[in-house]
Amino acid sequence: MKREPKPLSQLKTRDEIVKRRMEAALGTLKHEGMTLRQREKELLEANLRGEISDEEFFRRACEIAKKS
Repeated sequence: MKREPKPLSQLKTRDEIVKRRMEAALGTLKHEGMTLRQREKELLEANLRGEISDEEFFRRACEIAKKS
């Protein structure tokens, strides 16, 4: 039997929250038939950790998309 994950409000560390949000984002993409390359995952994770702003995230994401 699969255990239900804890709600975000019950997670104790930033790493746990980032991990859960990454899993959710990747799950949504998978459901839509899409995947991310490693550098795209790293960019998303940097944004979720607060290491880069949303504006910087979108700027870099657009650069990656233009190169693809």
